[in-house]
Amino acid sequence: MPSPKAGTVTNDIEKVIEELRAGRVEFRNDKQGDIHAGLGKRSFTPQQLMENIRHFMGALIHNKPASVKGAFIKNVYLSTTMGPALKISV
Repeated sequence: MPSPKAGTVTNDIEKVIEELRAGRVEFRNDKQGDIHAGLGKRSFTPQQLMENIRHFMGALIHNKPASVKGAFIKNVYLSTTMGPALKISV
């Protein structure tokens, strides 16, 4: 859903379109600290999906707040939109 907070409602339409085509990924976290992000589509090959997951996990670890101590990522689950989740070893 378009929203100004996500950056999809703006006066600079060309910039947003370029970012989305370049592969910008939007993610959000909830009150429990869970991070929700779309990392692939059904048309992706397993290699493309693994590459996206690796890049996303690397970006999370790289952008870890300095105030967070201990294990930053405890569990990882991968699921389809309406399907059951699979636990991924970190």
